[in-house]
Amino acid sequence: MNPFFKIASITSALLVVLCLIPCRLIGAPRVSLSLDKKNISAQKPFSCELTISWKGDADQYLVDRPRLTPPEGIVEVGSSSSSITRGDNYLLQYRYALQAQQEGNYVLAPIAISYWAKGNNKEEQVTT
Repeated sequence: MNPFFKIASITSALLVVLCLIPCRLIGAPRVSLSLDKKNISAQKPFSCELTISWKGDADQYLVDRPRLTPPEGIVEVGSSSSSITRGDNYLLQYRYALQAQQEGNYVLAPIAISYWAKGNNKEEQVTT
């Protein structure tokens, strides 16, 4: 066999294999968590916003709805969610209205987000 055809066949086979391997298109989801106030007052609502974002298509990842578990003494009084596409960035935003029942120091526990890449059945997680 001609060496040129041998190299061309190997290159073609590698390209076919690379096209068939499921992969993340651009990047795995990232997560951020923010509060609207640094200091909160007892019995006054405040907001906590969780944002999950990635570059690529909106349907590139399936994301399980995050579960916020407020610390004892803080209650969830409402929530909302939205999705936004900005160019090649996709954002899922979850806003939680919270209220401290009493004065004190509180720490929000890390939130684990489960997601699956399109074409891949393996569950992955990212944490705040």
